[in-house]
Amino acid sequence: MTNVINNGARVPVVFDFYSGIGGVSRREGASDATIAIRENVRGAEPGLGTVNGQPVRAVKIGKSPTVPGMVLIEVVFLEEAGA
Repeated sequence: MTNVINNGARVPVVFDFYSGIGGVSRREGASDATIAIRENVRGAEPGLGTVNGQPVRAVKIGKSPTVPGMVLIEVVFLEEAGA
């Protein structure tokens, strides 16, 4: 995954710490994805939210190692994970 935003769709993303548009990178059939946002979310904790209206759990939040100013959120889609 070299360029997360260009690698996927831009969709509505809602968490306690962020509400806006994010770039989604998800392999076909996978129950997890990486969301890329350009927002300072310092102190954000993993938790529940939605991506394009689908319930997700954020499991990891961190700065992109390659794109300055980008935050990556690793999520698991709850309906597909059986949660």
